[in-house]
Amino acid sequence: MAQRTRASALPVVTVLILDDVGRFLLQKPITHQEWKLPLVWMDEPGASIEEMVREKIKETIGLEIGTLVLQAVYSGEEFFFEKHDGTKVYNFTIAYTANVVNVTVPSIVGQAVEYEFFHFYDFPEAVQRQHHLILKSFTNHD
Repeated sequence: MAQRTRASALPVVTVLILDDVGRFLLQKPITHQEWKLPLVWMDEPGASIEEMVREKIKETIGLEIGTLVLQAVYSGEEFFFEKHDGTKVYNFTIAYTANVVNVTVPSIVGQAVEYEFFHFYDFPEAVQRQHHLILKSFTNHD
């Protein structure tokens, strides 16, 4: 095994949010070219994963979601990235699925983020590399 340099490990949760016709939600900041799944960084010590995910999804996207179903945990070299400040990060991602229960108005307004639901057979090519791997595991889509 190759020796690794010291890096941070960040826990993050992603949710494959499904609408009533089975499409899944992707988001894209207007300053980026790539779509990604909704993310929740686990940065509030003491909060349960499920509680934090529900709260952040409702606050930022304006969606109330149903039961969170654990799908997989992703980690390894494919989930390594380097931040703009040069910090090296080995990300591990906990992936859930959940259905939309109710649409609300997000409490965080003015975010420059585009949201769209996509069918599994017709999602955009420009998807963040790690999120493409997650979607591929659900869809067997190349």
